[in-house]
Amino acid sequence: MTIPAINNKVAGISSNALGNVAACQSSSNLTDGGTDIWVYTLYPIVPIAAPIAQFVYSPRSGAVPLTVNFDALLNLGPNGQEVNYDWVFGDGGSASGRSVSHVFTSGGSFPVRLTVLDNINRVDAIVQTVEVEKANPQPPLQVSGKVSLSGFWSNPKITYRFSWAANPANIPAQIIGYAVYMREDNGAFRRILTLPPGELSTVLTFAGFTVKRSFAFSTLGLGDTESELVALR
Repeated sequence: MTIPAINNKVAGISSNALGNVAACQSSSNLTDGGTDIWVYTLYPIVPIAAPIAQFVYSPRSGAVPLTVNFDALLNLGPNGQEVNYDWVFGDGGSASGRSVSHVFTSGGSFPVRLTVLDNINRVDAIVQTVEVEKANPQPPLQVSGKVSLSGFWSNPKITYRFSWAANPANIPAQIIGYAVYMREDNGAFRRILTLPPGELSTVLTFAGFTVKRSFAFSTLGLGDTESELVALR
C-alpha cells in the first residue's frame, strides 16, 4: 500500500492493540518535503471480536438455602487466552471463573452481575435475577417449664427448666436455632438467649423471688427470619 503525502515520514515497525504488525518504508529525507510511504503488513489485519457477557444458571428460583450453578459463555481474548470472568451475586458474595456456584441464604430478588474483561481491557457486563424464597420458620411445639426454689434465707434463687419440641413443619436446613425471651413484671419481652437447632431445652437461674417473670420461645430461620412467639407463664 502506498500513502502519498507532503510531510516527512520515518521508516519502522508499528502495531495496534490487537497485535497486527506493519512495516513502513519511505524514500523521503528530512529536506525534500516528503514523498510516498510504503506499508507492508506482516499479518492479515483480522478484527478480534470484543468479549460478550452472557451466562445461564440453574435453578432459577427456589427456597433458602438455594445453591445456584452459573456458567458463562466462553470468551477468548486477542492473545488466545480466556478472558476474566468476575461475578457479583447481589447478596454480598462474589466469585471468579467461567463456571461457579453460590449459596443464597436469604430470601429476595438478587441481581447477579457477570463482568468479562480481556487482555486489552475490553469489557462487557450483564445482570440477571435469581429469585429466592425466604424461610418461614414455625414456632416450637410442646413448650413446658418447671420452677424450683432454693436458698430461702441466705441466698434465695429461682430456677426455671424449659423444654420444647421441633416443629415437623419446618425444613431442617432452614432452621438456625431457637430464641428464649423474658419479660419482667409488666415490661416487654426481650431476647435473653439464643440456642442452636439441636438444643431443645435450657435451664435459667435468677437471684431473688420478688420479680414476676414470663417467658416465650421462637424458632429462628435463615435470612433473619423468626416464628411467632410461644408464651409460657
